[in-house]
Amino acid sequence: MDRSIEGKSIAGKSQGVPQPHRFDNDEARIRHYLAHPEHQQDRKPFRPFYFVLLTFSSVTGLLSLAWLVVKLSGVEV
Repeated sequence: MDRSIEGKSIAGKSQGVPQPHRFDNDEARIRHYLAHPEHQQDRKPFRPFYFVLLTFSSVTGLLSLAWLVVKLSGVEV
């Protein structure tokens, strides 16, 4: 292991890269903005099965359309 990086955290600050900093008044404005009811909307949970089904059906539909175009154009496959 390289002795120059031994004991340093990987998630630590990178040298030469400015880190974002929020002042207290900015943090208060952000919290006030997010506290409004229009920014607190209930969202439906992510459903991975529905996403996979939607993806599979759209790919199948596009492939079927491509197959139909090839068949109607008279190209032998």
